[in-house]
Amino acid sequence: MYLVMFSDGIVSGVYTTFLITMMTFKIAGGELNLGIYHTGTQFVVVLAFYFLAKLTNQNDRMKIFAAGSICILLSSFLISSLPYLISLVIFGIVSPVAMNMINTSMNAMIYESIERDPNYKAKRLDYIIIREIPLGIGRLIGVFIFLVMGKYFDLEALLPISFSFFPIIYVVMIPILHLIWKKPINKAMLHSKEI
Repeated sequence: MYLVMFSDGIVSGVYTTFLITMMTFKIAGGELNLGIYHTGTQFVVVLAFYFLAKLTNQNDRMKIFAAGSICILLSSFLISSLPYLISLVIFGIVSPVAMNMINTSMNAMIYESIERDPNYKAKRLDYIIIREIPLGIGRLIGVFIFLVMGKYFDLEALLPISFSFFPIIYVVMIPILHLIWKKPINKAMLHSKEI
């Protein structure tokens, strides 16, 4: 799960922090339009939270994470290759829902992995604090990757290429999470005792 948190840090350090805003600003064309766009997406976020909470359960976490990862990747490819208003509208509907699916599922899996430790009540705070280390390192690596990409691509190409590249990390995380969560719980507990 530390590897998963590290990978999430790479994406959140660049993609969710400033690439989405840069891409939407470029297409929306101005601060007022960007503000209107973000207001609309926040409305979609609220609806997504409500419906995901109502319609999902813990057995669906992997499917929800996978669906969210694929949706964010496809919508990012769409807006990168066709930077028009209609693509922005589609991205504005798909992106908040997909990111909600990814983050909610991943956070639930992280906290459940903490609870698999037989001594988690005593160590719970330690685990929550320690999880910030791979997240922070991942964010630094993500920014470093973006800066390196800036040396190889001109400014016009950098935004769409990086906007398409970073969501791929979420899709790569699907088989890793699948391997982690297909382990029987008793084996995972034995492994945590050995550590």
